[in-house]
Amino acid sequence: TLPQLEEASEHEEEDSLPNPLSYIGPLLEMHCEAAQLYLQQDLTLRQLSAAIGINRTYLGQYFASQGTTYYNYIHDLRIRHFERLCREAVAAGRDFTAQQLSLESGYHNYSTFATAFKQRMGQSVNAWLQEFRGGVKNTYDSGIVYSCYTIL
Repeated sequence: TLPQLEEASEHEEEDSLPNPLSYIGPLLEMHCEAAQLYLQQDLTLRQLSAAIGINRTYLGQYFASQGTTYYNYIHDLRIRHFERLCREAVAAGRDFTAQQLSLESGYHNYSTFATAFKQRMGQSVNAWLQEFRGGVKNTYDSGIVYSCYTIL
């Protein structure tokens, strides 16, 4: 009958519409990841949602659909940034401290960074850096300075 066909047609149109959450991933890549917005130390969910032009409820739903949270997403980006800074420092032959690079990666304090790092990487920052640099380290003012020079 005609009413049943119209009802079926309406459901088909609803099913064929793209999920509004599917647009959020590319927006995050463009406005948060590529622009390195995650380096802003006081970045909030509200600020991020405004920057990408998405309601923060939808943004929260997007993170949930990806099996993560806003905080985990930001921590993951910051820790990847920290890893990249380590590689760049080593390639350039610069000495660095984990504390210095954690601040450059968007963290307010080293303790928050160290906790997030251990949760994601399965080892402490110092253990990871020793492994990364082959165990060469020197003591310096505010912590360990990882030398970029290989001792033969």
